[in-house]
Amino acid sequence: MSNDRLYLTIDSKKLKSTTPEDVTVYLKNELHQDYTKVWLKKIYVQYNIFVVERGQLHKCHYIHCSVLNKDDNLINGEKSDIIAILHSRAKSNRQVVFEMSNTGPKLIIPRSSTIRMYTTDADNNIIKMTPRHSIIYDLEFLK
Repeated sequence: MSNDRLYLTIDSKKLKSTTPEDVTVYLKNELHQDYTKVWLKKIYVQYNIFVVERGQLHKCHYIHCSVLNKDDNLINGEKSDIIAILHSRAKSNRQVVFEMSNTGPKLIIPRSSTIRMYTTDADNNIIKMTPRHSIIYDLEFLK
C-alpha cells in the first residue's frame, strides 16, 4: 500500500523559534521524490501578531514556502514562492480574523531537505513577531 499523501505540521512555538514569522525545518530525510505537490491546508495564527508598530493592521500577508517550484508558481506573471495569501477581515482588541486565498496544490522542488516558511507584507518585508506569538502551518504533500 503506497502513501499518496504526507501531512506535516510546522509549529513555531513547539520549535521554540525566536522568529515565528520565519521558520526553517530541517528534515532527517529529504522529501521523497515521488511527492510532487504541496498544499497549505490550514494556518493558525495567534492573535494580534500582524500589527505594525503604530498599531495599524496589514491588509494582506503573503505566506512563502521554500519548497515551491518557482518556475511553475506564477503570481501576476512573476516567479514566486508564495503558497497562500491571508486577507485581514476584521479585528477586535484580541483577535484578527483572516481569510486565506489558497489556489490548491502547487508543484515543489524534488528532494528538498529543508522547508522554510515565512510571512511578508505587500512590500515583501518580513512581518516581525515576538517569540511569545506563534504560527502553525498544516501542509499536505501529494504524489
